[in-house]
Amino acid sequence: MQKTLITWPDGMPRQSYPPGVLDGGAGLVREYHPGGRLMALGQVDNFLQQGLWKYYNQSGLRSAVGIFRDGMPHGRWLYYSEDREYRVVHWETAKREGFRICLPQGWQGVSQEGHVLHCIQGQGDPDSPWISVSQHGIRADMGIREFTLQLLTRSEKSLRAMHFQIQEMEPQWIRNLEACVALTTVDQGKRRLFTRMAFIQDDEDLYKVQAVCPEGTWPLYRVLFEECLRSFLLVKPQTPLKGLHLLYPPELDEERGTYEDKAAG
Repeated sequence: MQKTLITWPDGMPRQSYPPGVLDGGAGLVREYHPGGRLMALGQVDNFLQQGLWKYYNQSGLRSAVGIFRDGMPHGRWLYYSEDREYRVVHWETAKREGFRICLPQGWQGVSQEGHVLHCIQGQGDPDSPWISVSQHGIRADMGIREFTLQLLTRSEKSLRAMHFQIQEMEPQWIRNLEACVALTTVDQGKRRLFTRMAFIQDDEDLYKVQAVCPEGTWPLYRVLFEECLRSFLLVKPQTPLKGLHLLYPPELDEERGTYEDKAAG
């Protein structure tokens, strides 16, 4: 029996699940668009998505279908536009001490000083995209946004000769951790590099997840990078939020952001 605990401001259901799910139990979860259309459907166990999940857009058409394993996208995922398959990604989980993150299948792990993880496709090719995760300390009295702005401002000054620019910066939640996400550009000779980064705070620890690629391949990898960054998961137990914080395809997550903005306003 489904029990709706979370609603939209107009009282319509937003998220429903059986009793016990918020205590770590297993059950079928449904999430809805404003207006009542189904947005997502799948199983949760111990606060993590498991097994087959299906996603739908506002029109009721398929958005994505794939398998979760312990909260991480796993194996072959199909993504749709207007109910037509347009993208396939094979996901695998990179496990490191303290965290996990999803990466496209076949990306190679490379250890670098100061980085817990460094993944690159086509190692040695300067035009290949790469993703890295590093851990930092943060003062208890400093907010995540203040820290991010301070770090980026420092980079802007030191990389002025390379035309470093902050294109975007906004607060977000990644899983149920407070984060700040930014997009920057820098010129390396005749090449412009795009960097999508997320600063994720856990008490006094801060993880920096960044994904880099040349300007020419940015449109191709932008969505992929978003999925990698949002998949970041700490290994240690996390305090549940009210409701369940689920992973969504980036396009669908943008729709949810719009709803959140309207609800907040």
